[in-house]
Amino acid sequence: NRTQYMRPMGFDNRITFGFGAFFATFMNMSNNCPLAYWWGDAGAGDWHPFSKWYPLLQEELTECGALRMVNEKQMRSYNAENCIAFRKTNEMFGGLSNMAPGFPIEISGTKILTAEALYQACRFPGYPALQHDIIAQHSPMYAKDLSRRYQRLTRPDWEDVRVKVMEVPASKITVQRDKFGELLKSTGTKIIVEDSSRDIFWGAEKKGSTYIGVNALGRLLMELREQYLKLEKKTPICLAPLNIPEFFILGQTVETMCYKRIE
Repeated sequence: NRTQYMRPMGFDNRITFGFGAFFATFMNMSNNCPLAYWWGDAGAGDWHPFSKWYPLLQEELTECGALRMVNEKQMRSYNAENCIAFRKTNEMFGGLSNMAPGFPIEISGTKILTAEALYQACRFPGYPALQHDIIAQHSPMYAKDLSRRYQRLTRPDWEDVRVKVMEVPASKITVQRDKFGELLKSTGTKIIVEDSSRDIFWGAEKKGSTYIGVNALGRLLMELREQYLKLEKKTPICLAPLNIPEFFILGQTVETMCYKRIE
């Protein structure tokens, strides 16, 4: 087994990385990384700990980690012919992505540029200043990266409430912006899938002619599509605050909002 005395990078003390040094961090490294990022000794006997190859920068599997295990009961499989899939924001249905620009959200008088920024801000209900900084980012990727830097401050029940939390940005986009609702409507009765091989919880991975994954975002969008069709019949939709303890945006609870299409 590994011990604290093993030094895969050598025993020299270096104040800096040096000119031309290659640098990687645990944030972009995983246990299935290329062999170049593993260490050991191919010539060592079975008795020697160096005969066991270890990831140079090992990523820890936690409930909040990117490699969180997905419950098999949550998994779904869809025939690709029956699906409308989105992957990039500049594609035909890319506007369904949390990262898509052009669908701002307004909450308590605050304009939020993307659903992703609002979703990430919801991680930190007890830190309104941090929420403000996340919401202020002009790029959804910057908002996500800023959130990652403060992951240790994420609400402890995030894994349990994150799907409910996602309803807030998605629902508010639907009722506030007819353009997004019309995009949902244009999907008809097709199954909506976020095409992703990196995140099979929010999306699903295409294997041959089948999408396999939890597809949590796609399933939520299909529910919202049904709600939007009610607007076509002039039925008001009211979004009540979520039944989540300490659910605040910028220090305020998310208010109930009703909307009805105006001819």
